Amino acid sequence: MSAISSLALSHSQSQPAPFVNSRIELIQILQEWVDQASPHESQKRSAAKNAIMVAFDNSSNYLNLGRLYLSSLPPCLPYLQDIEHLDISENKLHELPSEIGLLRKLKELKAQCNLIHSLPESLWTLCYLQSLFLQGNQLQELPSKIDQLQKLHTFSISQNTLTHLPPNIGFLLRLQYFNASENHLQSVPKEICHLGNLHYLNLSRNSI
Repeated sequence: MSAISSLALSHSQSQPAPFVNSRIELIQILQEWVDQASPHESQKRSAAKNAIMVAFDNSSNYLNLGRLYLSSLPPCLPYLQDIEHLDISENKLHELPSEIGLLRKLKELKAQCNLIHSLPESLWTLCYLQSLFLQGNQLQELPSKIDQLQKLHTFSISQNTLTHLPPNIGFLLRLQYFNASENHLQSVPKEICHLGNLHYLNLSRNSI
């Protein structure tokens, strides 16, 4: 038996077999991800691995991978489906993995201050998402499917390069906070007037 398997079994010997097996698989996946990195990146990935294992072992609904300056996320999201709050801010991510859609319970996603230039289709399937922070990225377009996030009440997409907002933004009827400042917006869709619960709206430093 490998050292990794022995460690996992020792840590989880009182846990049911499915938990033990999942833990072994997760450790192996994360270790492979760490081993694939350059020496400079390896230390950052090791810190992420430790944070993920703590969240997994404690059945936590919160995972903080922020400020690790990661260039990619590990392929471990299928093992973390109880996560409700995910912080991946201040990394060097160019995209969100499509597996983000597996986090069905996700309520808050902090992905600000990365290099994200597009959003995966699976993001719009997160029907429990309430807070979405995407400021400080490189997004040029906001897909019309944003209206599928019907529980969204806090949305920040400032400091990107958006030139327009989709009319469907007006269907986010629970939206209370919306910050789209410091983009390249030239106009605002009239449908934004439908946002009757909106308490904070920031469209400053655009070309409107």
